[in-house]
Amino acid sequence: MRCNTARNLLTRQLRETLPPLETGGLEAHLATCTACRQERDDLQRFESALHTLGSAPPLPAVRVDTAAIFQGERRPGHFPGLPVLVGSAALGGVLLALSPRLSPPAPGAGNDPGARLGRISGPPGTHPTVIPDSRQEKPAPGIVGFEARERGTSPSPPRLEVAQVEKVGQAEKGARGKRPDPTGKDPVRVRTPALIMRATTPPAKRAASRPGSPVIPEMPALVQAEVPPDAVLAVAFQQARPSVRETGPVAAALLDEPKLKAKITVEEKNRPLGEVLSRLGIRLGVRLVAGRAVADDKVSFFFKERPAGEVLTLIARHLDFTWTRSRGKLELDQTQASRRREQVLLRNELAPIEAQLGLAARLMQRPGLQLRPRLDELEKQLADVGLAPVDRARLLAEKQITLDVMLSPATVDASLAIFRSLTPAQIDALLAGTEIRYSTATGTMPESVAEKVHASTSLLESRYGPLPRLQADATVRVTDVEDQDEVPPPRSRRHLRLECRFSTVRGTRQDPHYWGSRWSPTLPAADAGPDKTLGAIDRDPDLNREVDLELPGPVRQPLAIFGGGPLMAAHLGAVWPEQATLADVAGAIHRSTGLEMLADSFISARLDPSLLRGKKPLAQVLEKVGQELDYDWEKRGRLLFFRNRRYYRDRSAEVPERVLKPFREEVLREKALSLDALASLAAGLSDAQVRGMWHYWGWYLEKTGILPTEYLFPHRQHLRFWASLAPMQKAQLRAGASLPAAQMTVPQRDLWMTALLSPPESASTPSDERRLPTPEEAAAGGFRLKQAEVHQVLLLGASPDGKRRPGAGINYEGPLTDQTRKLLLRPRGELELAGPPLSVAGYTFEYFLGGKEQPVRKTRLLIAPPQPVVK
Repeated sequence: MRCNTARNLLTRQLRETLPPLETGGLEAHLATCTACRQERDDLQRFESALHTLGSAPPLPAVRVDTAAIFQGERRPGHFPGLPVLVGSAALGGVLLALSPRLSPPAPGAGNDPGARLGRISGPPGTHPTVIPDSRQEKPAPGIVGFEARERGTSPSPPRLEVAQVEKVGQAEKGARGKRPDPTGKDPVRVRTPALIMRATTPPAKRAASRPGSPVIPEMPALVQAEVPPDAVLAVAFQQARPSVRETGPVAAALLDEPKLKAKITVEEKNRPLGEVLSRLGIRLGVRLVAGRAVADDKVSFFFKERPAGEVLTLIARHLDFTWTRSRGKLELDQTQASRRREQVLLRNELAPIEAQLGLAARLMQRPGLQLRPRLDELEKQLADVGLAPVDRARLLAEKQITLDVMLSPATVDASLAIFRSLTPAQIDALLAGTEIRYSTATGTMPESVAEKVHASTSLLESRYGPLPRLQADATVRVTDVEDQDEVPPPRSRRHLRLECRFSTVRGTRQDPHYWGSRWSPTLPAADAGPDKTLGAIDRDPDLNREVDLELPGPVRQPLAIFGGGPLMAAHLGAVWPEQATLADVAGAIHRSTGLEMLADSFISARLDPSLLRGKKPLAQVLEKVGQELDYDWEKRGRLLFFRNRRYYRDRSAEVPERVLKPFREEVLREKALSLDALASLAAGLSDAQVRGMWHYWGWYLEKTGILPTEYLFPHRQHLRFWASLAPMQKAQLRAGASLPAAQMTVPQRDLWMTALLSPPESASTPSDERRLPTPEEAAAGGFRLKQAEVHQVLLLGASPDGKRRPGAGINYEGPLTDQTRKLLLRPRGELELAGPPLSVAGYTFEYFLGGKEQPVRKTRLLIAPPQPVVK
């Protein structure tokens, strides 16, 4: 997130509650940007100062000519050194300095002959300074000034505090509150006072970099957070308040529309609300729109001869949205209370993690000899055959954590030290899909923690003897996927996992040795909950009815291949089976029973259709769907509801159809997945959405033949940088030339630096860049692209569990001749060839610093051409 985006979100926070995704991204940015944190504090002080307006005594005023602000070189949308909030056109360009304290205008201050005229001055790229001037001439008409008190005599730029809004030019001739129109027409009324950020001393890194050089982002330093002694995470859990729903079959906002009383029969499967409401509105002759926060949410429903107003009300209440009437339209949107509920529910999923972290912290304080008796006691309790499933799951989790503390105390100790450093803002960012990276190379990991990280990989010393310690890295992330190679990830009984991965480098630069470790607190297995079929069949004849659903998909799913990368596995056609969506199941039930259906829709809500085929009571089918897809179901009369139990988590990771559709159409039209198309896709998605696209690529692009790209999520920053380049710059790079940082725009340089410092492909490998560059090195840096043809071959071997696992992967760069083909396809013992060689396009991104010829970082992306679709 760039600073301009963060400033807009900070301003929106003054009047509304941001969605969880934007909140997480903003807090993650604030955790790393000193300037934006300062602006946030300024806004909060200004907000509190508004309540005390009029309590401060009047002070002498300094008239400041803001016309100079609009002169000189500045980057688009940002004044050099002065972070501002640009008001609407009605403000007429009024700029006011933010103050911790406001005062009423001094009587006669605007006509005070002793009032001094100041001007904003300073070279481009520096913070402005208010320089008193003895000139008494007034600014040209149309320029709006403001009076401010000057405080302090230090050589650094003084801070300005608002004292009075004073109109100059025509405004001083009695037209208070009006702005002279440069066209000569009547003055236009403006709103005062307006607000703007105050000038602050620039951060050290920003001040050190010369104009035009990339701004080196401030890395999140690992510090000891203030958490209770018996806790690990600095986060408070609270109970989510239930939504207050209107009574009655129709929402109040829809009652006055007579056209909504007409009965309709409508069916929709996995469609965005914006598209669904638009079609319904045209059909009914009513303007129905979806707000920006809900337009991308997908829904599936099957209604028969039901009033349109009831249909729209049921959709809103089921998804916790609200209908409002405004300017001749009916709008469906999400309220602030609904957003807060999602935030609370998402944070509360960390509660069981915090409990297990607290257990590990207490066990770490006990001597190792005292842990053995506790382990024996746990074994005795688990031997009880009558133990309840919930208690058994709890004891098994405690046993595993006890073993972790006994066998890998250094890894647990290092993980706890890093978990304790997380701030609430960083925790929210983790929940939003961000990964946090600490490293001794960037100075974000203190030596005390680095010692623990090195100790967690001490196995290197037992193998190679004492080795010099070169570098330590740690990556923290939140995920609900236990095996990153398992594609697609399972949905049943999933829970969040807080994970810390370590990597260390020892030895010498010429002979380095790498080692890694990781730890995540073991959680009790998720409880499936009560079986709703118990007694339900006797009470409801609809649930007792046997159904034989007709669902798409093969009778037997192909054997899954684990590991080897999604590109090769997808090329084999054994990863993305044709499974039934929740909408398919709902439609089949509707056709078999005549029941109406309403469900939210997510790309991951798919299951093996063989689990539901054959004659079964409807209640058993519904319960199986709930268990496999992690869904709740409920029947009210003749209407069945399906609701994702983790909707508040999956909403932020769902890829919008409005972004996916142009990408899909472009690739199919060009019959090639280009680097430009992939980069545009990454640039149009949030981090959580890129991760979701990475996990469910084959279902998002089902029956298109578009193969996935390896490491799409880790490569997102490199792709976003490429997407920011102009066509001429891309052509220059494809021709083999370099692109100096000095020839990049300011946004491009920021993305270039972000990509350079981004974590590597794997969280278990050390960073390529060994230290943070200096501003001078960054200013003299550059970028280069290398292209090559790469051929991949995957070899498979049998595993003890009966699944096929990759035994080896071979990459060959260059033209594929008969000799190299024989070399790639020759037999290799018990390993079998998975398929013919796959030819892909290889792109290597090279980053340079300080004008040196050798790149400080290389990143390779492999993009495969679309494959023919077998019908």
